[in-house]
Amino acid sequence: MLSSTKIIGYCQPLVVNQGETTQLKISSNGPDSCEFEVLRVICADIDPLGPGSKFEKQDWQKSKKIKVKNQKINIGSFAFIPSPPNIKNEKQINISMYIWPTIISKPKQVIFNWGDLSIFIKSDGRCVFEFNSIKITSNQSFFARRWYKVSCLVDLSKKIISLKIDNLYPESDLFPVDQSELKIDLKKFSSKISPICFAATIDKIEKNKIVTNNHYNGKIEKPQIKLNSNNVLFRKMGFFSKDKYR
Repeated sequence: MLSSTKIIGYCQPLVVNQGETTQLKISSNGPDSCEFEVLRVICADIDPLGPGSKFEKQDWQKSKKIKVKNQKINIGSFAFIPSPPNIKNEKQINISMYIWPTIISKPKQVIFNWGDLSIFIKSDGRCVFEFNSIKITSNQSFFARRWYKVSCLVDLSKKIISLKIDNLYPESDLFPVDQSELKIDLKKFSSKISPICFAATIDKIEKNKIVTNNHYNGKIEKPQIKLNSNNVLFRKMGFFSKDKYR
């Protein structure tokens, strides 16, 4: 978004029905105050060869001066599942998804995070699966703008964690399946219920505000979580995206 006033912003939500409310989100890179007013859009065409923009003032809302400040903009979309089931009695979790990373050389990019479970990309482009502070790292780095299937397993019965990366391009014969496995000494998952987050980590949740970090750059398709090899978690919960100005 370009701004000639060093002030940017938007309404959240963008669309409301009669009787509903919206919030105005504003960030300033200069002035400490500004004036705003509600206008009805008659024509939003700013093309100089077109009819031109036209707005109509509203009698029910007068111009108002407000204080503004610089707000941190956490760029990126993420998916957030606030109330997943408790997995303390599970013995096996299998997480899989297709990813298409667009930036590799950025610091830690989190693809998936659920309490003690995390999948992320290191600054060298390699994938890491972390469970309860135990990390397993891929041997090969990702290439930007290529599809991969990432599969992660925690099996408490066999006491192992594993990470598997499949390159889905025709030349994948040149890149053998990248698979690693580690022994662990844990008997059960944490009893703490933590939210699931795709494409970021959650720093904190305050009322209607979700503060995130470590954003992933790229696409995620067909994420799936299986418990004990037969229970597909996403058939039980709502999966939705949140774009936040945090």
